[in-house]
Amino acid sequence: MRFKTMFAPLMAPVVALLSLLLLTACEPAAKPMADKATAVGAEGGDKAPEAPAAPAADGNYTIETTAGELKAGEAGELQVKVKPAPGFKINEEYPWKATLTGDAILNPDKPELEQDAWGLSKHEATLKVPVQVKAAGDGKLTGKLSFSVCNDSACDVIRDKDISWSAAAK
Repeated sequence: MRFKTMFAPLMAPVVALLSLLLLTACEPAAKPMADKATAVGAEGGDKAPEAPAAPAADGNYTIETTAGELKAGEAGELQVKVKPAPGFKINEEYPWKATLTGDAILNPDKPELEQDAWGLSKHEATLKVPVQVKAAGDGKLTGKLSFSVCNDSACDVIRDKDISWSAAAK
């Protein structure tokens, strides 16, 4: 009996502390840092996020397509260049690839061009696409590119980026 009366004054604070711990354990967690990062730069954002946000793929490179002079019934060549944005470089170790589809006028010699067909340097990636020009007129070649560009902290891997050439054959 003596034991019970001795600890009775401590029971109320212990129960209160346990209740407080249980309540805080059930509260929803704070929003993750990624949610806070989207508000930075908007009006009212007070400080930058601690970790850098993932880079946006279209902002980290440019793609340029060109067509040489094309003549009906002859072989021709189209070209695509990928240039990294300032602060980025071409990822030469990534397995670059182009998958191509022609139309009634332009047909690629190969529907798939792998890494060995690309001319890669840190500043630019170039692909020459041999085509057969079947007839005179406006032709279109379409495709998908898979490639990568990197900066000092992260690499962007771009898969199945749509690409097209429109060219007039004489």
